[in-house]
Amino acid sequence: MSKKNRLVGSLLHDVYIESLSHEGRGVARVEGKTVFVDGALPGESVAIHYTRSKPKFDEAEMVDVNHPSEY
Repeated sequence: MSKKNRLVGSLLHDVYIESLSHEGRGVARVEGKTVFVDGALPGESVAIHYTRSKPKFDEAEMVDVNHPSEY
């Protein structure tokens, strides 16, 4: 099983949201790969659940906010 397939549906991961995409999703980077996170704001540290993996980016859902944004 490849690494990308292991991520989808796996345990929670903590990420820092750097910015917003043009679609309004939070943008994080994990090991140099972009992760788009539904429901997250810039400046937040969140727990995510991977929902989809593509060669150039991953998609995830926010499960919990570890540290809220100032915004």
